[in-house]
Amino acid sequence: MNPESPNTPAEVETRPSGAPLSLLDVAGVPSVRLTSSGTIDDVTAAFGSLTGYERSELLGRRFADLLVGELPALDALVAGERREPLAATRSLRTDAGAVVDVELHFDSPSADGAGSEVTGIVDPKPTSARSEPAYGPTFEALADAVPDGIIVLDTDSEIRYANPAVERILGHDPAELVGGSKLDIIPPRLRQTHLDALQRYLETGERNLDWTYVELPGRHSDGHEVPLGVSLNDFFYDGDRYFVGLFRDISPRKEAEEALTTKVAQLESVAYLGRDALENADDDALFRKAGELVAAAFDAECCAVLEATDAGDGRAEFRTRTAVGCDDARLESGSVSPAESLAAAAYADGEPVVVEDVEADPRLDAPLLPPNDALRSGLAVAVGPVADAWGVLAVYDDRPREFADHDVDFLDSVATILATALERRRYERRLNETVRELEASNERLEQFAYAASHDLQEPLRMVSSYLELLEDRYGDELDEDAEEFLAYAVDGADRMREMIDGLLAYSRIDSQGDPFNR
Repeated sequence: MNPESPNTPAEVETRPSGAPLSLLDVAGVPSVRLTSSGTIDDVTAAFGSLTGYERSELLGRRFADLLVGELPALDALVAGERREPLAATRSLRTDAGAVVDVELHFDSPSADGAGSEVTGIVDPKPTSARSEPAYGPTFEALADAVPDGIIVLDTDSEIRYANPAVERILGHDPAELVGGSKLDIIPPRLRQTHLDALQRYLETGERNLDWTYVELPGRHSDGHEVPLGVSLNDFFYDGDRYFVGLFRDISPRKEAEEALTTKVAQLESVAYLGRDALENADDDALFRKAGELVAAAFDAECCAVLEATDAGDGRAEFRTRTAVGCDDARLESGSVSPAESLAAAAYADGEPVVVEDVEADPRLDAPLLPPNDALRSGLAVAVGPVADAWGVLAVYDDRPREFADHDVDFLDSVATILATALERRRYERRLNETVRELEASNERLEQFAYAASHDLQEPLRMVSSYLELLEDRYGDELDEDAEEFLAYAVDGADRMREMIDGLLAYSRIDSQGDPFNR
């Protein structure tokens, strides 16, 4: 491999007689002859020296496999679909894995068209300093006006141009970026990945990203990462390859997506807790579930459900019903005022109380969660109506943080579920007590009906017996009116007996009778 000098005359004579590369071989010109299928039919020694391959390794190989990137015009030329000569600048892969920039000059095929061979000269470009692309006033005016950042790079990742929007987006002065490395605006964790991808593209033309649009982080001048929407492309100028990147700050969209995702998760948590409240009759289990959901949704240090008792003079006492991530012993238990406790403030106001940084909030002159002074921010809402709040649902964190409106709405929704569950269970207890009272009253009524029916039967039997005796002894002596009066008395006694029997049957429905049907 890698012959250092052109072929000797003896070597030249080994080629087919009349081969057009013979003179080019003697002249030491890197040249190649391609078949109509694009495979290498012959090469000069200078071409082998340029690429580092032995001639035997090159013959029969597709010339396109040596090029970095595609060259459709060459494919059309060797296939006989193009009649004009071809001149192009491309990069050529060597056997050592390096890339050499070359200028290609291919003659037009012979008149017989398809099936003819094509000869080309592969002229290596000098390694002198590359010429900079010229940016005219029209381009610069346009680049200055667009809100997107524009950066032009060379194949060494060196920045050749940056427009003013780059400073607005990433904080870097464009004048200071030019001449420096693109790595300055790439987060350190991604720099090697960028270099590897660039080298792979230069060698193989393979893109591991969608150049039309891809989302990548950029490194701001102060060190933080900025989410960017990036579009990429490459171009050649005066034989040199350059890359251009257009990017914009997509932080607002990312924040909106994150907020939407958070809202959806919070709504799902509310729906889940609502179903659990209907199915679970255990208050403490419900409080525990609510605390776990809230702590997870806020990724907070602590969440607590506190039952409150009015201590007078605007003060309140709290009893911990559940605590997630909190030390129960450090939760409020004594009498505290709204100025001494986040929970007391929410209980007194009846409205959500937000503290983003306790050290900068004038409403509180004590720790958020006495005596714990490590907590810096918190959000608390009352559980139940303002006039008769049951307690407080509160979330605490050990760092200053902002609470969005949807965060307040979420915590308020959870508190509403707790309040509704507590109220419903109070109603259920009252209803159960009423049912028990009614059952006792019905039982007493049944006992009375049973006793009354038995007590009334005896005098009724006596009345009926004497009426029968009166009819038997004096029936012949009674006139028509007397017999009518006697019949009325007997009929009244019979109807009275039926009423008493019905009352007795009613008293036996629950204990002896069949189910009552209307």
